[in-house]
Amino acid sequence: MSAFIPAKDKAQNDFAFNKITEDKTREVKDGFDGSWVAHPGMVPHARAIFEKYLKGKANQKEVTRDDLNVTAADITNMTIDSKNIHKYF
Repeated sequence: MSAFIPAKDKAQNDFAFNKITEDKTREVKDGFDGSWVAHPGMVPHARAIFEKYLKGKANQKEVTRDDLNVTAADITNMTIDSKNIHKYF
């Protein structure tokens, strides 16, 4: 989810829309079918990015992430290594 919201200040608004563009482009290229935004004013922008890449498809079930290897132990492990906490936030 992108936490950026529209702003009245042009520079801040441009920054927010650029960050949404970066975030949603990464998500759709990673195989996401949709996404969340923090403000309803960002929905049309985010939706346009997904529509551009999905080209009318309802989903991207064919997209696989062969670069990931997630195990059951990974999913159920709730500990966070304090040395690598920056990876999670």
